Amino acid sequence: MTLSEVIALYGLDVILLTVANAALAELLKRTLLKNKPKIVTAIIYAAGTVMYIVYESIRMKNALFFIDNASSAIEHGLSVGTLTVLLCAAVDRFFDGGSGTSAEDTIALILKGWVKSGKANDCAKKIIELKASQSGDEFIDGAAELVAEYAADGVTAAQARLIAELACRAANGLLGEETTVQDGETAAEKQEKT
Repeated sequence: MTLSEVIALYGLDVILLTVANAALAELLKRTLLKNKPKIVTAIIYAAGTVMYIVYESIRMKNALFFIDNASSAIEHGLSVGTLTVLLCAAVDRFFDGGSGTSAEDTIALILKGWVKSGKANDCAKKIIELKASQSGDEFIDGAAELVAEYAADGVTAAQARLIAELACRAANGLLGEETTVQDGETAAEKQEKT
């Protein structure tokens, strides 16, 4: 995907919020939350959502923006979070001497801390294999089963499902079938109208 395609898909506002969110995430990963990948992942998505809500509230001059547009705000916030994970993976790869970031590396980054130690890459690889044969809810259900199978101690079924959904979202964004919201509609909803 080229930079112009990313900007067209997500919008410049989401890209700029992603850069700010990535800076926050990198700062936290290198200081306060050095050995807490689960918390960093959660903060990336939560901060992305909050940043988008604040941005849109200011842009629309409507303090109650979130109440009127909750699903759109959350969808855009998750897009910011997903792009932040991708950007952080690229930054980590660059500074750790790697040549590039693969879809497997990015999904493994999301899974890190939520699955057993040393199993993030195995689980990510299986999620990518699953994507080749499944899509939609079937893909998410299958990924949730995989994450539950590899889950670290203390990870609940609900947490495994949420992490699987985020991993599937990243896989869809990296490998196709992104359902990002633009102008209040998902890509799938826009396609149904045409």
